[in-house]
Amino acid sequence: MAQARSYPARFLEPETYQERIPCQVACPVGTPAGRYVALIAEGRYAEAFAAAASTNPLVVTCSRICMHPCEEACRRGNFDAPVPIRALKRFAVEHGMPPAGASVTRPPLEPRRGRVAIIGAGPAGIAAARRLTERGFSVAIFETQRVAGGMLSLTVPNFRLGQEIVERDIAPLLAAGVEIRTGVTVGVDLSLEDLEEEGFEAIFLATGAGQAKKLPIEGSDLAGVHLGLDYLRAAKMGREPHLGEKVVIIGGGNAAMDVARTARRQAARLVAVGAAGGGGGASLSRQASPWVGAPEVHIVYYKFRHHMPASPEEIEAAQEEGIFLHPGRSPRRIVGEGRVSGLETVAVTSVFDEEGRYCPTYDEENIEILPADSVLFSVGQAPDLSVILGNGFLATTDAGTLKVDVETLATSHPGIFAGGDMAFGARRAIDAVADGLRAAAAIEAYLCGAPAMERSFHSRVYDSTRMLREHRYRAARPPRLLPVEERYGDSEVEIAFDEETARDEANRCLRCFVDTVFDSNACILCGGCVDVCPEDCLRLVRLDRLTVEGPWEEVLRARYGSSVAALREGAAILKHTDTCTRCALCADRCPTKAITMEMVEVREAPSDAKQPA
Repeated sequence: MAQARSYPARFLEPETYQERIPCQVACPVGTPAGRYVALIAEGRYAEAFAAAASTNPLVVTCSRICMHPCEEACRRGNFDAPVPIRALKRFAVEHGMPPAGASVTRPPLEPRRGRVAIIGAGPAGIAAARRLTERGFSVAIFETQRVAGGMLSLTVPNFRLGQEIVERDIAPLLAAGVEIRTGVTVGVDLSLEDLEEEGFEAIFLATGAGQAKKLPIEGSDLAGVHLGLDYLRAAKMGREPHLGEKVVIIGGGNAAMDVARTARRQAARLVAVGAAGGGGGASLSRQASPWVGAPEVHIVYYKFRHHMPASPEEIEAAQEEGIFLHPGRSPRRIVGEGRVSGLETVAVTSVFDEEGRYCPTYDEENIEILPADSVLFSVGQAPDLSVILGNGFLATTDAGTLKVDVETLATSHPGIFAGGDMAFGARRAIDAVADGLRAAAAIEAYLCGAPAMERSFHSRVYDSTRMLREHRYRAARPPRLLPVEERYGDSEVEIAFDEETARDEANRCLRCFVDTVFDSNACILCGGCVDVCPEDCLRLVRLDRLTVEGPWEEVLRARYGSSVAALREGAAILKHTDTCTRCALCADRCPTKAITMEMVEVREAPSDAKQPA
């Protein structure tokens, strides 16, 4: 990498930046996904981990369970399949993260700038604590449960996320001196006023949405009806109730898939426990499938398959494990006398009306009863505000969440902020992380009276950039899963990439963060770049044939001192960014070196922090 230069913000406005690096913009915390993927391709794993962790305090956890909105925005998906960014993050964690206990060089902390209490040790609380600690604040976290991690530790099954993974993200907090008081419920054991009297100058509420919802249908109070969230909590502690041979889950999100897959494993787990004989390690016979005797599990969803909010990979994994899907069927009632015997459903014929509003219609002639020994609701979650609102001075919304300023996350009471699920309802873990970072910045501004964060845009010029010539044609190799017959108990289902596969997948990245920049003063309009472009994404057009509107009219007027309509000479190079694969052939071909390959990046930092070049 040669020279580095910074452009004024007007050169890369946020809208332009969004077009140039879609995967990074799609990430709620702005993780430079392309950067760490490119570093993996080059074998620079420690740097890749540092890039992945630069904006995400829960990078280890997210490497397992993030719903990867970055992949939905990945431009490689326009050609064949997105780069498996989340799985590559896991590779960076496992091959580039410093070992536990390794000394880490940290900048000297400023004198403590204030005391902040965080209520809830879930994703939002952990993220806020990390950022505030880095900024010199003294932080204490209060957590009702006996373990930190929030819903990540309490409900996400071990075959997706083991507790040891979450603890790797919590360890830096403890090393930085953050106090985590577990087994303490604010609103019961102590009040918000008590925290203020203890000397905490700001409070961040981040208790999540741990209260499961239940549909108000007939039979929901029968024996054998459970809340999916409660079932997952019990399963995490090894105390799940026996569900019987036929289990029906109502819901279509990732939590519903977790409930179904956990229920499907229950019989195998019980067999394993029995085989252990109360001690020693249990193992199942290789001659018999671990799924023999496992419950027959069905998922009923009131919309169609393509509406299901669960990740496609989670749905596919559930089906591989023998779980039956019934999309397009709406629950009517739970049948049974004293105890569940089945779920009555009706076929859905349409979900939305002509104006796109939710307005389902049904085929009343198509009613079925699905036999069931147990029915579990997994239809959403809500925050439990009862203890927090005991004092009555925090405003709420009609949706049952705390009312906050959407920019600062400030509540109706000065000095108290709220974020995550308790402010916005149940969402992805990465959204809660983003709220925690936003709240930390707002708390710093509240306590110190300074602008919280500033965004700057930069471009770094490469001496040369070489994409593998065959990168455009490399077939996708998604993460492999354990064979179905080995998926029982707490065995982690996804198999991490080996080094060869990780680098192959990283080399499929189109490097959206690298862009071609044309120097019109050096260009001689030879057309060589147009001729050599393998994707035909460049065109050389006379200016008098262009229709130019908006800011580009002003750019050309400033350069030529005239409107485009008055020009009779000159030309423009038009580039179709979406089809460019950053192969750099145009830069190699240019005889005057008028084309450079430049790394575009955005940086967010506290306003008093110096920005590196």
